[in-house]
Amino acid sequence: MRYIKLLIALFILSVCFFVLAACNNLKNGDIEQVKINKEASINLTVEDENATKVIYNFYKLVVEKKTDEYMSLYTDQMRNLLKEQNVKDDTKYIKSANIEGIEFLKDMPQERGTQEYKVKINLQYENVPDDLKAVAVSGERMLFITLKLENKEWKIASIGTGP
Repeated sequence: MRYIKLLIALFILSVCFFVLAACNNLKNGDIEQVKINKEASINLTVEDENATKVIYNFYKLVVEKKTDEYMSLYTDQMRNLLKEQNVKDDTKYIKSANIEGIEFLKDMPQERGTQEYKVKINLQYENVPDDLKAVAVSGERMLFITLKLENKEWKIASIGTGP
């Protein structure tokens, strides 16, 4: 009987040892990269510094009235939507843009290859046509910008007032 108890105790100890050794090899808390395709790899839960640069650059080009350049920072889908579907866009009426803060929304459910940001921005408009005056209101606002990795570059997939 003692022999069986000793074997059981040794078995339990060896299982505990094995579990502890396995846990140490897991590197808990490390975030692994998720492969999107052969050309690109992106970590979906860690902010990419290059992504936020796109937001700053976009509003800089908007204020400088460099339409072709800021339009190139949109995803193909967003650019086509704005051009082909004749969507009313208040962007071309922005006179100044002061980004006061950008927050990466790591807890937001994110589509593969995208990152969500909350942007606190102060926008000033000029020469706004009557049909856009309801949305193109000067002042501080909170925007939610979705960036998408397209051809190895971050592009703006959407800009909205809510997530």
